[in-house]
Amino acid sequence: AGQEMSYRTCSDTLKLRRQIRNLKESGSELGDDLENASTSFLSGVQIVRTRNKNIPEVTFESDEELDSEQTQQIASLQKQQIEAIQRADEKERKDCTKREQTEKLVVEEEKKNKLKDEEEKRKAIDEAKRRIEKEESDQKKKLEIQAQLKAAEDTKRKTREAEVEIRKEQEEQSRKKRDEIVLKRKQQEEEAACKKAQEELKRK
Repeated sequence: AGQEMSYRTCSDTLKLRRQIRNLKESGSELGDDLENASTSFLSGVQIVRTRNKNIPEVTFESDEELDSEQTQQIASLQKQQIEAIQRADEKERKDCTKREQTEKLVVEEEKKNKLKDEEEKRKAIDEAKRRIEKEESDQKKKLEIQAQLKAAEDTKRKTREAEVEIRKEQEEQSRKKRDEIVLKRKQQEEEAACKKAQEELKRK
């Protein structure tokens, strides 16, 4: 029974030392407070060797040798340990929840930004297509207008050329008529002169 009590005391003390070390390494002020408060208890530790290989070599005075004040102190320290562990667990749970929420927000923000980038890219592509289509349409209209202007110029030119040809033909016809009139008049004059000459010869 004494060995069981000593082993249990050893286990509790190791847990206490381990918890104090963990708290101090984590930067918690509670670690220093626990260490200072448990000095009187830990100072009563005696290092002895045991023949039972199943029990660690480091053992402590039996709980029966502790007075009421030390027992209460140990209970208080253990309670503080439990509360500290619970607070640490609660903090870790909250930190974990906060990290999960932050990661979720980051993922959602990345997804939102990705959708926004894709939408902006799609709009840019659509705008580029519309601009190209407008430029092609404007170029097509410009070419059509140029073709219409050229066709109109060609029509005017051909019209002018046709008018010149018509005037030439008309002038040629007019010239021929004049020549015919002159020739006919000359023939008439020659016939009249010839007839007059014949009449004069008859009188003689």
